[in-house]
Amino acid sequence: MRTPRSLLTATLLGGLVLTTAGAVPADARPLADAAADPKPPASCLKDPTPREGKTCGHSKILLITYTMDTPCKIYPNHSRKGTPWTVTGTQIIWRYNVSSKTALVSDPRGHDKGFPWWGFTDTDCIGTTVGQPARNYWRYESGKWRAHKTPAIPAGQVRPKRKFQARSQSARGWVDVDWRPAHGAIPGKLVKTTKPGTLRDKPNSLVIGNVPAGWRVRPTGQHDRGWTFVYVPNLKRWGWIMS
Repeated sequence: MRTPRSLLTATLLGGLVLTTAGAVPADARPLADAAADPKPPASCLKDPTPREGKTCGHSKILLITYTMDTPCKIYPNHSRKGTPWTVTGTQIIWRYNVSSKTALVSDPRGHDKGFPWWGFTDTDCIGTTVGQPARNYWRYESGKWRAHKTPAIPAGQVRPKRKFQARSQSARGWVDVDWRPAHGAIPGKLVKTTKPGTLRDKPNSLVIGNVPAGWRVRPTGQHDRGWTFVYVPNLKRWGWIMS
């Protein structure tokens, strides 16, 4: 779920660079021999003082791949806003349902396809799970990053019917989508975006829309880990964009 690194022009913003633990499932147990653990990625090793029990990577598979019953026409924004594109292959990645008829999905070609790769499609094109094997994630235990396995995704499962909920690493396994984030008054400052990016419900969280390069947004003073809370006039929506 990466997002372009720079979205807003710093000079237009006053020089600012907009920048549960639960029981471990049986199939998420440590690998047999800690000494033989795969080497964790560099992102895990960047933390100079990881705390005991800290997790690096996802303890559950969050992006679930489904077959396609028919080609999926995807729109960059809800409802049917923007120029659509069609996925004509055999698979689509589901994230959450907006309604019984609409879901947020990701084009399996990802960044190779080019912006946008997230969008909204009719759910009737989505089939059943393709099946995904367990993956590694890491937990810091007894002074070392130790590899664990996520639960695998069986093939042939139907898409969940729950609305505005996406798979998460939490103990209950789901997180609510903040479809319309709480906000204050619309800011007066208007800033032109220089690069495209996704609109998120929280910093580095769930996609709720897309903001093409050249659109104007109204940034607030709320910043978090390189994300800025903005109002997008073209969508009449609030959300977080990578700065």
